[in-house]
Amino acid sequence: MESLAVARLIQHAGADIVHFSDKYVAYNGSLAALLAHSRIICHVRGLSDPHLTLRYRLPLLPVHSFIFVSEEVMRTFPLSLPRTKGRVIYDPIEVSAADMNESNASVRCELGIPPACALVGMVSRVAPQKDFFTLASAAAVILSKYPDTRFLVVGENSGDDSHRHHYEEVAHRLNELGIRSSFIFTGYRSDVPRLISAMDISLLCTHREGFPLSILESMAMRKPVIATAVGGVPEIIRHGVTGYLHQHENSEELAEAIIHLIENPEEAKQIGETGYEHVRQNHPRQKFVDEISRAYSDVMRR
Repeated sequence: MESLAVARLIQHAGADIVHFSDKYVAYNGSLAALLAHSRIICHVRGLSDPHLTLRYRLPLLPVHSFIFVSEEVMRTFPLSLPRTKGRVIYDPIEVSAADMNESNASVRCELGIPPACALVGMVSRVAPQKDFFTLASAAAVILSKYPDTRFLVVGENSGDDSHRHHYEEVAHRLNELGIRSSFIFTGYRSDVPRLISAMDISLLCTHREGFPLSILESMAMRKPVIATAVGGVPEIIRHGVTGYLHQHENSEELAEAIIHLIENPEEAKQIGETGYEHVRQNHPRQKFVDEISRAYSDVMRR
């Protein structure tokens, strides 16, 4: 009955195409779009469970076209698709021309971070998907050599029970290593670009990713990026050119990369500039709009 009601709304709106923002949204709404005789497009943003049950696969069968946020997300998709039914469209990012030097100073003052110390930041909710334990091990190595280094984590850490529990586990590990005082957890912030501006190095230490926008945001602000070589990350970062990659759960590689950039500020600056150019050329909003428009035109011709 709910699908029939939604189908009537789609028909009333005269929608020729229904574009679902994620496969799980399509799972709940594809029947309504099918009943409304609309074309169906489904965005797939995260890596899929290879054991996706038949219950979740069946509602995806009516989808006319899938848009994947990275080649890796498309490669790991559990449904076998003809070439004409899937395409990769990378997400866009706005490139700011604003001078963030003033924000840099104000952020450090607000958070009690000395002006001269190296600030290593990560924009991420504190969730099990992110690899804070590898980061903790790497930080212990870095702090043994550069004890004034600070680590800034910008993201939700108390929004639900699972986040609170994981945050407590991470804090416990940092206490075990004796480095908790070198970490600053901001919780949710609405001024993320301002906080990124204060970072000398931007990290994404993680277990799995489809296409992480946090990397693009940092690159768009000319920050040198170090990230785990998983999921769609290597499609953004060319190692040693637009950023640095480290292997999954390899804290030694991560520590070496951070120390290298701390000790080579000119190289860090060049990595930031090259990353900025990569984002400017490959992820502009207009390119995204053009590719989405092309996807709509193609699905209407079928």
